[in-house]
Amino acid sequence: MPIRLRLTIAFAFATAAVLTLAGIFVYVSVSHKLNDSIDETLMSRTDALIATVADTPASKIELGTSEDPEDSFSQVIGTDGSLVDSTSPALTEPVLDVSEPATVEGGVTGFEIGELPGVDGNARLLARPADHGGKRFVVVAGAATQDRDETLSGLVKTFLITAPLALLLAGLAGYGLATVAMRPVERMRRQAGQITLDRSGERLPLPSSRDEIQRLGQTLNHMLDRIEDSLDRERTFVADASHELRTPLAIVRGELELGLRPDRDLAAARAAMSSSQAEVIRLQSLTEDLLALARSDQGRLAIARTTVSVPNLLERIRSRFEPLAEDQGRPLTIATKTHEEVSLDQPRIEMAIDNLVENALRHGEGEVILTGQIEGGAVEFEVTDEGQGFPPDFADQAFDRFSRAESGRTTAGYGLGLAIVKAVAEAHGGTVTIEPGPSGAKVKLRIPRDPVRTLPHV
Repeated sequence: MPIRLRLTIAFAFATAAVLTLAGIFVYVSVSHKLNDSIDETLMSRTDALIATVADTPASKIELGTSEDPEDSFSQVIGTDGSLVDSTSPALTEPVLDVSEPATVEGGVTGFEIGELPGVDGNARLLARPADHGGKRFVVVAGAATQDRDETLSGLVKTFLITAPLALLLAGLAGYGLATVAMRPVERMRRQAGQITLDRSGERLPLPSSRDEIQRLGQTLNHMLDRIEDSLDRERTFVADASHELRTPLAIVRGELELGLRPDRDLAAARAAMSSSQAEVIRLQSLTEDLLALARSDQGRLAIARTTVSVPNLLERIRSRFEPLAEDQGRPLTIATKTHEEVSLDQPRIEMAIDNLVENALRHGEGEVILTGQIEGGAVEFEVTDEGQGFPPDFADQAFDRFSRAESGRTTAGYGLGLAIVKAVAEAHGGTVTIEPGPSGAKVKLRIPRDPVRTLPHV
């Protein structure tokens, strides 16, 4: 069912409830006012009856027949229940049983009785006691309720006729209002149906009114912004990955073609195979790095924290890179400032620090120092060297994928190392920063000691 129809039905039900309550209120109010008017008239007539009884001998009380018996009547009743006089010839019996003391002893008593002879419709009575000549009488004034009943009946008929019309008009008005209110939603729906991934920058139109629909449109536009940013990152990632994979694949193909040439001897073929093997190893490393970054984009770079000794972790890293450092004639030193154990994902942290050490040995100069310390509720790892450091215009984009400084484009590498370091740090709820220093490069990896976010290991 369309939402505008549901809104119209709800509006119609609400209108029907309001009309019903208003009709009941008006009916009760009019009925009460009509009864008060009748009672006031009856009170005046009983005053006149009491005066008449007081001015005539008790044995000769006569009321006369000046009243229209179909509309009103009066009676004087003795305390023994006998009818003393009546203005209506058709009422030959007392209309009130005065043998019940509660009938008149409480003062003025007004009530309704059923149909009476000669009276149109039902009758409403008012009885009052009257004393004369040492005797007590009861004077009764009555009035037909036919006019009142006709008025109330006409009021009900009016409601029964006008209420459906009012309900119909309210329904049409509600449908029109719902249509107007849903018009911005319809515009947003049509625009949403035309948005594709081929055209960037398309957004939903927002209404000028500051309401829930505008806030919904803003939220959806923000969602489209995030989706577009994510797609842009994916496209850039795929394009950069394709570019980086093209060169080693071309090298492998060329080496294999050379090795398969019939004029090549065994030594040349082995050299070609050895070169291809080195390129395949590079491809394997690149693929693993790309997979790690792809998982981090999807929020699935999982970590599994275990208890790790900071000195032992750094010693493992130093032992792996010590042969390379010796070949370059460069010291690789550990400057551990803590012997505590911390909760980390050791393989992930080692992968991150390995990338930092590899960058320092590849692009830096002089001594490479590995530092681990506990500072401000976090464990901090630093890798420093004595080279030229990061170029000033490169520091801001150093952690972007496939980002390399101009000086690094002539050396091996794909520009993924620092991006992986950042992904590992963020998976631990930490940060990685390039620290300014007097010389060389210093990169600090800061990991909170208490787990901020731990995902299931995949």
